[in-house]
Amino acid sequence: MYENYSLRIAEYLGRMGFCVFLIEPGFYQYYNDENGLTGEEMTELFDLIVSIIKRNLPNSAISWDINPSNIKK
Repeated sequence: MYENYSLRIAEYLGRMGFCVFLIEPGFYQYYNDENGLTGEEMTELFDLIVSIIKRNLPNSAISWDINPSNIKK
């Protein structure tokens, strides 16, 4: 999905165009103590997503799309 989106944006803005990618708000849900990914696996997945986006749009910025309901008190 990020490959497709970043390629399409690069076609529109040009490869050196600037945009901000908000990584899906539910990304955090994949990390938990029982059946989710470990912290290391989450880091690897995030790094993979960033590398795919940056390959197509090197000037892009990447941000977490924070959903306040995911923050544990």
